[in-house]
Amino acid sequence: MSCQIIMLLLLRKEDDKRVTGGVEHISYYIPDARKEIASLGDLLGLQNEDFTLLTNHGLKQIAVEDELRLDQMLFEAVRPLFEQGLVQPQEVDMLLFTSTILQFSPHLVDPFSKIRQQFRLEHAQVLAVNQVNCAGMDFLFQITMKMLRLYPHVNGVLLVTGDKTFVKDFRYMKDSSVMADAASAAFISRQTKTNRIIDSLLTVEGTIYNGEKSLPEDLVWFQRTFAMGLIKIVRSMLKKNHLDVEHIRLLIVSNINDTTWKKVAQALKVPSERLYYPTLSEIGHAHNTDPLIHLDMAVKEGRLRQGDYFMTLTAGNGSTFGCTLFQH
Repeated sequence: MSCQIIMLLLLRKEDDKRVTGGVEHISYYIPDARKEIASLGDLLGLQNEDFTLLTNHGLKQIAVEDELRLDQMLFEAVRPLFEQGLVQPQEVDMLLFTSTILQFSPHLVDPFSKIRQQFRLEHAQVLAVNQVNCAGMDFLFQITMKMLRLYPHVNGVLLVTGDKTFVKDFRYMKDSSVMADAASAAFISRQTKTNRIIDSLLTVEGTIYNGEKSLPEDLVWFQRTFAMGLIKIVRSMLKKNHLDVEHIRLLIVSNINDTTWKKVAQALKVPSERLYYPTLSEIGHAHNTDPLIHLDMAVKEGRLRQGDYFMTLTAGNGSTFGCTLFQH
């Protein structure tokens, strides 16, 4: 499926907004190894002021994978879904993948071949989307929602994401966060009534479209304004679906940093504990895996009751912002 087809899919009018699916199962792979932020000074070129800022941001350590390649990490993330019998091969019609780092697989290595062969998914169509950075998971939710609403033959979609930071310059997002290594998977079924996708939005503002090569003043502008981008997309989602922020039980967010999420909570006038990101200090910012880990933890900890509305909320360099509305 080409990028042009994706755009046509997203722009096409939906025939029945009531038809959707829900997140039925989640699994993930988080490396056991941890590196303290204080030990990364020489590697990342951190100064004393950087350590102070990161500590104030709530970051303590990051999960680091020293042995497995990303395709192997993806396999380990998917494995429990099939080996525990949570998902059957015939239930998966599509496999959607996203990553933040574009160079996610060695040259000529198909990162999905072992997954497809081992778990009998040769029939499933594979689509990789790698252009919206750490808002990629919300983009996959949006594509999945559209697929289920427009194509009756699609019954189940396997979402897979992961990143391994093998270039040291990718590890530290200046003045913001430190990147971790992890992979995750989520199975979305048309039949399930749990964690139903109600709506999904993605906005791209192009503030630092050239990434780390952007002008210094553009990077500074991004750091000062991207919290407002998160606030705007939440407000847009609420307005579009005729909801007030009081109707949202949890905002399940990625591990950017404490400072950003406190600003967002204050602007939205919600208690900071309603923004849920319990693994920030333990594993760091694991890119698009963060929201899946946090959603799984929220369900297991009983943070969501039947009928509750909740959102995932993500941001990536670019600037890209993602928000998906669910009902538990």
